[in-house]
Amino acid sequence: LEDRDGLLGLSASIALVRIEPTNVAAIKAFANAARGNDADRKLVAESAGEIGPRASTLVPVLIPLLRAQDPNVRSQAALALGNIGP
Repeated sequence: LEDRDGLLGLSASIALVRIEPTNVAAIKAFANAARGNDADRKLVAESAGEIGPRASTLVPVLIPLLRAQDPNVRSQAALALGNIGP
């Protein structure tokens, strides 16, 4: 889940969270990517939104993205939180 360029590790964590949403290593990889560049942050939010309610463990990772400077990151985070639900 740790990759020098980040994209491979993020892709692996996305796949792992889809299979096992409570996997600590995958959640940590999502959290690390959420502190990365805007493209990675947007991908984190999009992926969490696609997973839906099973991604509820990622809510703490998504909430700070609502304050991102990039409006695309903010909107994807809001959509993801809506798709995850209460």
